[in-house]
Amino acid sequence: MGRLLIASLLLYATPLWGQVETAASGDWALRSRVNPVDDSVIDMALSEAQEALGAGGIGLLAFSCFPNGDAVVFYETDLYLLGDETDQVRARYRVDGGRPRAWSGWSVGTLGGPNAYADDASVVRQMYADFRRGSSVVMELVDDASGKVVRHRFSLRGFTAVSGRLACAPG
Repeated sequence: MGRLLIASLLLYATPLWGQVETAASGDWALRSRVNPVDDSVIDMALSEAQEALGAGGIGLLAFSCFPNGDAVVFYETDLYLLGDETDQVRARYRVDGGRPRAWSGWSVGTLGGPNAYADDASVVRQMYADFRRGSSVVMELVDDASGKVVRHRFSLRGFTAVSGRLACAPG
């Protein structure tokens, strides 16, 4: 829950945080903010969806680094997700029409806007590697509890340049 609050503050309450750096390349931007209480820096590489494919008009995809070194992938939408009994949804993605990859167990959050996030290190590393090799990705969230399927297409143009500046970028 703490990660979600921090990410929401980065995206929506930026005046509350001191800006360290903002950079952009292609369709991706880097936002780095410093927490004025403890001077910790939180980095986020993010992009808005190029198009909604079905339900979910707004889409935002972000790779975020936290001061303790943890990396998290956030997928934000404008549709509220219920999640299963453990507050989780299923997620899939497909880079450049290649083989789809699927993971269950993305956690559901609501701070800053409805979202799902993955904080499993192996999932984040795999997504990072796949995204660096592609030009576009289709992301999908399946919420079995509500029957909603959220799907967006994101450009990966600029992802490598921007995400490579993240402190937690996999090697």
